Amino acid sequence: MALNIERRISQRRQTIIAERRDQLVACAEAVAKLAKHREIKAVHARDVRHDLEIRRVLDTIVRRWTLPIPTSFISTGSARTSGAERHREHVVPSRVLVDRMIMNPSECRALLDTAVIIASVTPAEHQSLGGIFTHHEELYNRMLAADVSQLPSLGQERYLNSKVKIQPTSEGPARSTQRWNWESFFAALKELSDPKTIQVAQTLAAWMKRNGEIEFGSGARDGSMTMVVGGCGPLCRIWTFGRFVVFFENLMGTTAFKEEAKRVELRDRLNQIDGINFTEDMITRRWRNNTMGELFEGTRLKVLLAVMDWVVSELNI
Repeated sequence: MALNIERRISQRRQTIIAERRDQLVACAEAVAKLAKHREIKAVHARDVRHDLEIRRVLDTIVRRWTLPIPTSFISTGSARTSGAERHREHVVPSRVLVDRMIMNPSECRALLDTAVIIASVTPAEHQSLGGIFTHHEELYNRMLAADVSQLPSLGQERYLNSKVKIQPTSEGPARSTQRWNWESFFAALKELSDPKTIQVAQTLAAWMKRNGEIEFGSGARDGSMTMVVGGCGPLCRIWTFGRFVVFFENLMGTTAFKEEAKRVELRDRLNQIDGINFTEDMITRRWRNNTMGELFEGTRLKVLLAVMDWVVSELNI
């Protein structure tokens, strides 16, 4: 009984965290899309002239995302000074994250999930790291051009260049720069989820593998498995914390679903699922269920997969 209560509390906590993250990602994507100047070059902060208010909002989003993030690294100086003042410092500078969001708003989630990593340093070490442009211009240019998955390791080069030694902490994620795979994904899912959620996830994953290409995320804490369909891009995604996502907004850009009548037909098919009531605007944005376990009940999963089969067949015509 106690174990079941602990599991439900853990699942509820994970759901709340996931909802918060979804909100921050949605805000970041919406704000980043408003930017007018996506060609970003490495310049001094005082020489940045464009999208200043957008940058401030995105920086706030990064810092809000950072609040519950544990410290992944600790410097030698910080480890030696127990009880002394310590600074929580972004391994990948916030400015780089904001730059990359503006350059490509579709990377917002990957940037937040993969590259928001915290190190604990002393005030003196923090100062010695300096600005990303003034002290690390060449590295800054590489960060602007690199794949998102490479940013954590590039961020650690700042410390090496500044002669600030850091080491992983016990609370920091051990796989901060590793890409998830089938084995690690389901191992993490089984740790966090109940049998119903696991069974639904296995069924969804098998369906995704049959009908599209599978791409695994590289998140430090949460694993993701995304189904990509030609002509549409990401169609759906499952997470290790038990959530299922459908990217209905991506369908709007396809030939098959660009007409409103076709999207209305999709909505009507989805509303045949017990407990689902999609409004008109729902099929133009992203749908996230609370937990995959909800799809276990009755015929919900069967009907959902039938609808998704229809979507894939329409895309492949």
